Amino acid sequence: MSKKDLGFSNTRRKAIILFFFLLLIPVYWIAICAPAVGIYHDDGIYVVTAKALAEGKGYRIISLPDELVQTKYPILFPSLLAVVWKIFPKFPENAILLKMVPLFGTFFWVWLLHRFIKEKEKNSDISTGIILTTLATPWVVFFSVVILSETIFAFLCTGALIYLHRLEGNPGGKEICTLLLSSILAAAAFLTRAAGLPLLIAGTISLLLKRRYRTCVKFFLLYAIFVSPWIFWQSIHHGSYSWANSYYTSSNYQNWNILVNYPPSIKTEIFAKHYIFLIRLRFSLRLFPFSAFFEICGWVLNRFIYFCCFIMGCC
Repeated sequence: MSKKDLGFSNTRRKAIILFFFLLLIPVYWIAICAPAVGIYHDDGIYVVTAKALAEGKGYRIISLPDELVQTKYPILFPSLLAVVWKIFPKFPENAILLKMVPLFGTFFWVWLLHRFIKEKEKNSDISTGIILTTLATPWVVFFSVVILSETIFAFLCTGALIYLHRLEGNPGGKEICTLLLSSILAAAAFLTRAAGLPLLIAGTISLLLKRRYRTCVKFFLLYAIFVSPWIFWQSIHHGSYSWANSYYTSSNYQNWNILVNYPPSIKTEIFAKHYIFLIRLRFSLRLFPFSAFFEICGWVLNRFIYFCCFIMGCC
């Protein structure tokens, strides 16, 4: 094949990729313009606590009669929302701007995914296919425009895993910077959702297995320093609450933890399903690098049918 043909083929491939990205723009625009806020309970709590922080009332759930101190959800995501609320305090006019926080979380997340997969697979087509599939997934669209912490958490977890992976090797002169970034991102993930704790466990075990003992201790201590203010906040505000109010506190999580509350059979089943899913995912990424095409086509067709039904109903 001549250079001219290769150049034309490359241009056509880029045009197709651009076309599919452009198809996603109206999907996200329609989703983010939906007026609802507080549709999932958690997003309502995030908005209320962000408002309290922005108005200088502390980290409290000011929508409750007792204005309980918030100890259930970590403070990082509401703090990001509070910055937006401080600049644009008029509600509900600022709802779209608040939704921009998780939306930008999605953009940063897929950017990190693209860099990491391209670095590992050495194939930009696989990386682009995964990004398109991810962005076209209905759940990703939903969490990108609802005021929930999932996308920010995904971004921080992905960043922490990338820098932990680099830390496992020998970063050379960049070790201090890599160590700081991995610790900060891992701690920030925990300060966004308590589910970020496994990053500390996985990072520590991984560094121990690589016999990087000093680096392991430094990572553990830095992580502990960054998350200690939140742990201290929870400890000093831990108390006995009524049955109704306890739902809004950290004590509510005690009955949900899979490690300490479920029988071994259920734990084994859950971990086995996750392990099988990871194996299937690894094979699917190698065998079907262009699965994004079918995902996006199905998504667009589905949205088109809903749109036609909506127009017919209006007429």
